[in-house]
Amino acid sequence: MRSIARLDRGFHEIPGPKQWPLVGSLPDFMGQGPGIHRVHKAYYLKYGPIVRINLLGNQEVIVYDPNEYLKVFRQESNFPTGFVGDLWMVHEIFKTRPYKSFVQSQGIEWQQKRREVQKYVMSPAVAASYLDAINDTAKKVSSRIDVLALSSKSNQVELKQLTKYISFDLFCSAALGKSLNTIDPANADPRDLQMVEDSSGSLNRTVKLMEKPYAKYIPTREYKECESMYQGVDRRGHELVQQAVQDLENGLAVSDETGPIVHRMLAGGVDPVAVNGELAALLGASVDTTQHVILWLLLNLATHPAAQQKLSSELDSVLGGADYTKEVQAKLPYMKAVIRESHRRNHTNPLLTMRRLDSDISLCGYNIPAGTRITFNGADIQQDPKVVENAERFFPDRFLPEQVALRQHDKTLSTLDHKLLATPFGFGARMCVGARLAESEVWALICRLLQDFELRLDPPNQTWDIAMPFMTIADPYPSISFIRRAQTPSKA
Repeated sequence: MRSIARLDRGFHEIPGPKQWPLVGSLPDFMGQGPGIHRVHKAYYLKYGPIVRINLLGNQEVIVYDPNEYLKVFRQESNFPTGFVGDLWMVHEIFKTRPYKSFVQSQGIEWQQKRREVQKYVMSPAVAASYLDAINDTAKKVSSRIDVLALSSKSNQVELKQLTKYISFDLFCSAALGKSLNTIDPANADPRDLQMVEDSSGSLNRTVKLMEKPYAKYIPTREYKECESMYQGVDRRGHELVQQAVQDLENGLAVSDETGPIVHRMLAGGVDPVAVNGELAALLGASVDTTQHVILWLLLNLATHPAAQQKLSSELDSVLGGADYTKEVQAKLPYMKAVIRESHRRNHTNPLLTMRRLDSDISLCGYNIPAGTRITFNGADIQQDPKVVENAERFFPDRFLPEQVALRQHDKTLSTLDHKLLATPFGFGARMCVGARLAESEVWALICRLLQDFELRLDPPNQTWDIAMPFMTIADPYPSISFIRRAQTPSKA
């Protein structure tokens, strides 16, 4: 075990809120509902870059400084535990299932399963190989939005529910080689619609169970619903995998570079039961985050017409109506800046990155004992006026290369460009394995929609708060109108 330098202060010297007998810091969170992100922001403002809390006897350290949290990643073992490691309800539900995915696994089992899955989704080249199918689905989404907008009095489209189906269909286009068309519920298979609801609902119930630790010992309605929804995803997933098996038996040709994810895994010799388990894991791990990334992007663009126009001009100049490809990404610096600024301003979930280390570690000058839960909050430092000039302003230009270069030698200001803050899909060995696939989906969709539509906040004076039932979301989510743009001859 590493010896701690004498200058390190003790664990109980870490600043933080009052810890009451038995319940610890829990009173700070009681009654907050979907507002726990505000508690964490208040902690940052009051106590600084490291905070110690105690929830019902469970000690936890929140680290807000990415430079400090990077030390955690560098010290983690070959078999790190992530966010799911602390979800008792997930382990309870899956302990009797025929297969546990890499997400629910630990140790060498996790490593072996993750290595198998990431071959089919992780690398930039592999993720890009699914873009044709993703772009086809993005066009279907655009057509569906056009129908919904034209059927509305003010071209308004209700996005909160629709984006859940959009994210699912985009994922399925890569996983199954086709959209399941849930964006059009009247013409979709009810089993696929139920799969979307079960996947989303199981995450929602998981969060509710996290807020009720007694449910581990006393059966609750949320636990029964959570278990039923996981089973529902598994049941429909099994049917879809069997369809893929039939596709291969009927002569569908796939390779390491062609074909959907599920078909490539089956052709690579992965057992169908394992394919189904990993399909469900990828669905749950990526779709919900992707949906909320899309929701914030569309809202930020609708709310800031100058930024929207600048992005539209860039897309028109580079793509000219054509689909997004990985090759053109370097020619779209403003698009990259818009995505990054939307994430800075509206982090989808700042509390999903956590680790427990096998040995003590020094963070912010304090000794953190082995086994302590160490959580990274990457949201609040990106709202700090000491780090970000005009932090409340949506200003994508701050992430253009020339602006990044201007602050690279300033220790404080360059924090904004730290790699741990760059993406909503995590970092390190436990990062979302489908991160690059999800990024491809976001790029393809936004490139298509911004070429096809002008987004308007309608009415323009709407106001909203930010809620965090699991992911952050505007509450209530504003009404946005989609106005079809004049068509540009495609460069495709």
